[in-house]
Amino acid sequence: MKKLITNNTENLKFYNSVLIHPNESRLVPVIASAVKHQFDPSSIISLKVSEIKTRLNVLTIDELSQLKVAEESNQSRQSAIKLIDAEIEKREYDNELSEFALTLSSIDNLDELQLEVADDEVKLAMVEQEIESRAEKLKDDNQ
Repeated sequence: MKKLITNNTENLKFYNSVLIHPNESRLVPVIASAVKHQFDPSSIISLKVSEIKTRLNVLTIDELSQLKVAEESNQSRQSAIKLIDAEIEKREYDNELSEFALTLSSIDNLDELQLEVADDEVKLAMVEQEIESRAEKLKDDNQ
């Protein structure tokens, strides 16, 4: 289901991950949970940067993105923007690691993968752990 959303403000507005420019209307997919809760970044950007930092961990990546746009449009505090960016990067990396962990067991050539991820200590450790795990399993199977 889609809903026509109009941005009657002077600032950029996000609605269900869709950017709506000031005085613009767009058809936006409506998600059931979004109908119940629409994130309003203005309550957070009005806080001190130290207070913003304590609130970031409960926000979704989409809400963090909205908060960043609101901060850039209104307060434009570089320290707050850097905090938000760092949290987004951390979340995206965590998601990437989760996906990497899920696919790791299905990869046959771990030596090749080990070379590909050599610059990422966490992924490298995950590959090395998988190699050790497979070696132990092979040892157990041969006994």
